Amino acid sequence: MKHRKLLAVFAAALTASAAVPTLPAMPVNAATLLTAEFETTNDSFTGRGAAKVQWTSDEFYTGECSLFVSDRGSAWHGAQRDAASLLKGGQTYSISAAVLQKSGAPVEMKFSLQYTNAAGTVTYDAIDLQTAESGEWTVLSNAAYTIPEGASEMAIYMETTESETDFYLDTVVVKGAPSVIKAGDANGDLAVNEADAAYLLDYLLGKEQDIEAGADLNEDSHIDAKDLSLLKNKLLFPPENPVIGDWDNYQETATPAMLRVYQDGVMRVGNTARIREKIAQAQRGEKVTIGYIGGSITGGGSATSPANYYVNLSANYFKETFGQGNNVDFVNAGVAGTSSVVGNMRVD
Repeated sequence: MKHRKLLAVFAAALTASAAVPTLPAMPVNAATLLTAEFETTNDSFTGRGAAKVQWTSDEFYTGECSLFVSDRGSAWHGAQRDAASLLKGGQTYSISAAVLQKSGAPVEMKFSLQYTNAAGTVTYDAIDLQTAESGEWTVLSNAAYTIPEGASEMAIYMETTESETDFYLDTVVVKGAPSVIKAGDANGDLAVNEADAAYLLDYLLGKEQDIEAGADLNEDSHIDAKDLSLLKNKLLFPPENPVIGDWDNYQETATPAMLRVYQDGVMRVGNTARIREKIAQAQRGEKVTIGYIGGSITGGGSATSPANYYVNLSANYFKETFGQGNNVDFVNAGVAGTSSVVGNMRVD
């Protein structure tokens, strides 16, 4: 019955798609890739040049805190965040941030991108430029900022054009194509099923205006009947083995040598779909709780401080890399002296 229903959907789609022209561009629902509100953390922002950064509750644009940027020795000294895992060359994003300065005079603020171009040269570009009045929050934004093609080693940062005054930074938001794309997920629910086939059909018929990048199954930057045919095969004849996704080869910080060590140590990747789904949930701002079950090492044995527990380090990394504000929590349920057998019983 399921196959009959699917075939009926695809037959209707293929009949209708003959009258639908190939789309000139692939519309993608924007996803929030970063929201930094500095609520009790620096949200992975660091000082640029001699500048110092520290979250504070003295001032805020949204929430209850912001990032205070001080000890600036030059106009380019400010607050920066690595963006290599957020941005991709050739892609367009909406990028914004709020700033507050109290110098007593107007200050020209500059929201910038540093990147290495295709020729290997470090390059700088302005995302937005605004004059900030003293004592007033000012928003710098660019709703359609395109990262230069071939850009790598990127960082976003807030600076000034001339002044060396201290300032507050808050509500840094980056929106764009989802960094986790699931092939066949046309409606954005992170599942691939008959609902995606029906949604894709409605899109081709003009009944739906937005569609996820996952609908472009042949990755030709167009969504048409060919993608629907590929989705049919994907649903009717699923692969026997799990498909390896983007996060299976994630190597933000791994050196080539360490990557080889990791690859040699992995006997089988397995199905990472649930992990990728949790990453996507965290990026969407949904509540995610990470649970750790283990023995003395999980509990923190031999660590020099709680901050150095591997549980705390990995959970904070997940929160800062994928979380949106305070939507990621973790529970350390490690019990010293317990074996893997006990751990399996606890999971059950």
